[in-house]
Amino acid sequence: WSADLLPLQLHSGDPLSTGTGNPVYENFYRQVDPDNTGRVGPTEAALFLKKSALPDSTLGKIWDLADPEGKGYLDKQGFYVALRLVACAQSGHEVSLSSINLTVALPKFVSAILREACTQSSCSHE
Repeated sequence: WSADLLPLQLHSGDPLSTGTGNPVYENFYRQVDPDNTGRVGPTEAALFLKKSALPDSTLGKIWDLADPEGKGYLDKQGFYVALRLVACAQSGHEVSLSSINLTVALPKFVSAILREACTQSSCSHE
C-alpha cells in the first residue's frame, strides 16, 4: 500500500477518528487555521473546500458529515474528515461515513489541479 493512498489512519469502530502526522493534510489545515486556534469557521472552510471543484450540494453534504453536532465550525478532526470526504467524492465514491475507510488518493484542490495541468500542457498559450 502506498503511503499517500492512505492519508488517514482510521481507528476501527469510530469512523470520525483520524490519525495525525499526514503532512499534506497538515498543510491544508494550516492554510485554513494559520493561527492554530483549533477552529475552522464556515467561511474559511467553504472558500477552501470550493477549490475542490465539487458541486455545492456535495460540499454541503460533506460539511454536514464533518460537523455532525452543528457547531458551525470544524475542529481539526472535522476538517480532516471533510478532506477525506472530498477525496472520496473526487474518486467517484458516495459521500458518506461508510466511504471514509476506503482507500482513495489525496484530495485535489484548484491550485494543485492547475499546477498539474500546467505540467501536462503548456499554460503560456493565450
